[in-house]
Amino acid sequence: MTQDDHDWDDDSDLEMIGDVPDTAVPLSGLESDLVRKLSSRGIEFLALETEEGEEEGLVFQSHSTFADYRGARSLLPRAAVGLLLEQLENEFFIHPDYIGILSPAIGYAELAVRRGTRRPTTLGLALAFSRDLETESAVCRHAEGAASLPKIPVYRLRPEREIIIHLASEAVCLEISGASPCATVWGFGNRYSGSPDVDLTLKFDFHEQLSTSDMVSEIQTLLSSLMYELDVRNAINIQPLRRLQADALPRRPSASRAKIPLRFPEMSIEPDVATLFNFASAAVDNPTLSYLFYYQVLEYFFPSAVRRSSLKRIKDELSDPLFSKSNTKSLMRILTIAEKSANQTEERQIKTLLEDCVRSDQLLDFFSTSEWGAHFTRKGPIRGVENINVENRDKKLSDQVADRVYQIRNRIVHAKDDIRYDQARALLPQSAEAESLRPDLALMRLLASEVVLHNQS
Repeated sequence: MTQDDHDWDDDSDLEMIGDVPDTAVPLSGLESDLVRKLSSRGIEFLALETEEGEEEGLVFQSHSTFADYRGARSLLPRAAVGLLLEQLENEFFIHPDYIGILSPAIGYAELAVRRGTRRPTTLGLALAFSRDLETESAVCRHAEGAASLPKIPVYRLRPEREIIIHLASEAVCLEISGASPCATVWGFGNRYSGSPDVDLTLKFDFHEQLSTSDMVSEIQTLLSSLMYELDVRNAINIQPLRRLQADALPRRPSASRAKIPLRFPEMSIEPDVATLFNFASAAVDNPTLSYLFYYQVLEYFFPSAVRRSSLKRIKDELSDPLFSKSNTKSLMRILTIAEKSANQTEERQIKTLLEDCVRSDQLLDFFSTSEWGAHFTRKGPIRGVENINVENRDKKLSDQVADRVYQIRNRIVHAKDDIRYDQARALLPQSAEAESLRPDLALMRLLASEVVLHNQS
């Protein structure tokens, strides 16, 4: 889902938090009021968390629209109850693209972020910001302490290590700090006792009321600039967490495979191919990267598929009863086959590979499932690529698949700022389109495994 898919003139298009029944528990008056308010917003109170006989906080479970965090449990310190009630005096919406909340009426937004490098957790991000970092920032109202952005200390037991990175301009403040109470109970603060993660979020304070469309646009602009400068100037890579679309694939292969019994390996696989395939599976949280590594598995076998196809055609020519070694036309046909084999385009090579190695019944079974909905049709979310129609009598199914695979690969690899490519712009990592690639990843996984099967040593 992209920003342009929304009609931002009407806030009713945004998703509000849903309803669950209230739960009666022995709490203070303020806490009971909070439980009722959260219940009407899809946040269920579970219990008082107790450690060594002392009540530490209130445990909630989110039933929000964040697919990644639905059902997540969170721990809200009792000291933060009043701060959360203050936050709930304002109307919050779910951000349309990222895991986060926004309140245009007060110009406030908060997004879940993580480190995008070796340790892709907020713990890694906390460690990155725990270095001695100076900040260049304009003086803002938060410096006076009168309007501090809402947050819960990251380290409850070690307050001296609390992380607050506050950057200000005249129009907006950015802050990376502990998740606010609101983010915590909606699940993406992930604040639960025993969790190895640390609760950091990126907050925006625009100092004024904004329209929803302006706010979403400004957040994207600031986010892009912040990510780039932190990376280039400070060697800190941060990434916002994108919302999964409702029809997105699970991030791992089907659990039904777990029912297949384990066996001693019987296939002989080239080590390079195994490395590429395994990395593609491991990189499934980065759909564009995963796609390219599955593509490299296919690419590995282009030469052998082309050779087999050419050899078959040459054998057919030589077996032709009308073939004559003294006939120039007969010899020219052999030469033409050899020349075409040496000069095949990549687009032609992938068609040759899929026709040679992928069983047609496997493709039909794949596209016959209702799991994909309209993904592979003209109504699908991936623009500028071949649509798949198993009823098409004018074009082989394997050729349709080959064209789609190659076109998506080109959209990922070729990032051209050129009006000529307006219909098939670069398919960028962490975009809504990239998250929508998951059915295509399942297709690539099938194609790669079929090609490996056909070519096993």
